[in-house]
Amino acid sequence: MRAVGRRTRSDGSLTVATAMASFSPLTPSGGATPYAYSYTGTLPTGLSFSATTGAVTGAPTATYATASLVFSVKDANNVVASTTSTVRFSVVAGGTTVGEFFEVDFVNPVVAAQPGYPAPFIWKNGKILSQAQPATSGTKLISLIRGGVVVQTFTEIDKAFNRIINVAPRSFQPGDIYEIEPAVYDTNDCLYLGDSFANATEYDIIVNNKITNPNYLTIVEAMKPKNLIIRGLTKNGVRPVIRVGANFNSNSCLGQGAIYVDKNSENILFENFDVDAVPGGSIGKAAIYLNGGKNVTFKNIRVTNFAHFSQNGIFGTSNNSGTLTFENVETSRNGGGGGPEHNYYIANSALDPNFTVIWRGCYSHGSFYGHLLKSRAQNN
Repeated sequence: MRAVGRRTRSDGSLTVATAMASFSPLTPSGGATPYAYSYTGTLPTGLSFSATTGAVTGAPTATYATASLVFSVKDANNVVASTTSTVRFSVVAGGTTVGEFFEVDFVNPVVAAQPGYPAPFIWKNGKILSQAQPATSGTKLISLIRGGVVVQTFTEIDKAFNRIINVAPRSFQPGDIYEIEPAVYDTNDCLYLGDSFANATEYDIIVNNKITNPNYLTIVEAMKPKNLIIRGLTKNGVRPVIRVGANFNSNSCLGQGAIYVDKNSENILFENFDVDAVPGGSIGKAAIYLNGGKNVTFKNIRVTNFAHFSQNGIFGTSNNSGTLTFENVETSRNGGGGGPEHNYYIANSALDPNFTVIWRGCYSHGSFYGHLLKSRAQNN
């Protein structure tokens, strides 16, 4: 007989009191039935193993340090398949990150540097940093706070952040804060940060006739999104999810991304939400497309599943400047198409010779074909 093994890693995706997706580590064929399955090691408390089907099911009831179990199968004549399957399990407490984030310290290298290369570092894991879980339901509400007062509310991401704003007051003003309630925002259009226009007519007059419009520069300067915070709220351990699916229209963001940070965006903080994708539809380049931001920060963000579109998780063009910061950001299951899409790709800046990218406490894993992290920035 023979068996096909499924090597699976939990990557910290099991959470106390949350049911795991049932799976079978081995798929046997040939030999005499019925088959008998077994494993060596100790399953996390709360999980069950079927010796007759080989399936692992259940919801963990306690935390569990990362450990590997080896699964095997034999037929009715006690012929054991030569193939085994090694599965790594890890269970974290509820409300902690889906992927483990570690504060990382650099330790003095123990290996001498090769000529022309810096000395290697040894990485030391520090404390695990927690994040909220993605919402699966909730009431959609986005509040625009200006001067400490809620001046406008929205129920859809693309209505709050669109290239054409059809409702007053005009976005954006320095110091604006957008607070997003925990819910699933199935967006059809994108979250766009760039020059904002009251309506299509204004866009046409200002942009298409900019050469003959003597007030063009003054008008556009006032429209630039500066000093903004876009923050997801955590309630009862869950936070908002911006989800892209079959009806997504990336043309609303110039055909590129679900979140598009365009030229003239400066000092922007994105904080505490998930960007996820489900099969169907298409997207031009990435979940998050950075095309001209200056001093942009992403903090406590999770970007996953854009391999459905064979596209990048986060993509930065050569128009970015200042410092681009990623703090406690998880990227996973992005890329595809045989490459060159990645979890991250950041180009060098054509505008700023000191352009700097910082990753702090981030976790990148499970990319499809491309790199976990690829940067050509001047400073990393």
